[in-house]
Amino acid sequence: MSRARRAIALTGLVVGMLATSTGNAAAVDLLEQGNPAGPLVATSSPVIKIECGTALTSPDGRRLVRCGQILGDQGRVGTLDQATGTYTWASWYPLYESQAPGRWGPVPATDGVSGRFLGNPRLAIGAAGTTFGAQYKQDAEGRWYGRWGSYDHATGLFHPTGDWLRSSCPAGGTCPTWHLEP
Repeated sequence: MSRARRAIALTGLVVGMLATSTGNAAAVDLLEQGNPAGPLVATSSPVIKIECGTALTSPDGRRLVRCGQILGDQGRVGTLDQATGTYTWASWYPLYESQAPGRWGPVPATDGVSGRFLGNPRLAIGAAGTTFGAQYKQDAEGRWYGRWGSYDHATGLFHPTGDWLRSSCPAGGTCPTWHLEP
């Protein structure tokens, strides 16, 4: 298999491995162990890390996922349409100092509703950084709902930007969760 075809075939695997590794060398070691075509050559290419939250169902029936992307000292947020597999990304912003995926709860919103928050990355917007993501809550039957918005680290408040949407979380199940997107 040619080097180009091998690279294309491993693209999804590479992104997944790089996103979960502690660095380029660790990812290359993992790939060499599982690559029957031979070792890959490490490059100085930047590592792109994508983390996504739990899907919400839009009014038109599409399952949309809010994702965060980190490249070096820059970050941005976007939406993944699960039906088409396409991302729509916002502009890049400098990262704030802490980049652990945010999962807080309960987080109060500007409208007084509290719920779990899931978001990433923390961008250098505002006095203490802003994290874009979703706030989640359960109804009386245990069904999960979410709404997109941003968490202001200076005020400790979630600012919703839309209505509550049905979540892909199972009723009564643990939610929301992070996952990596290839």
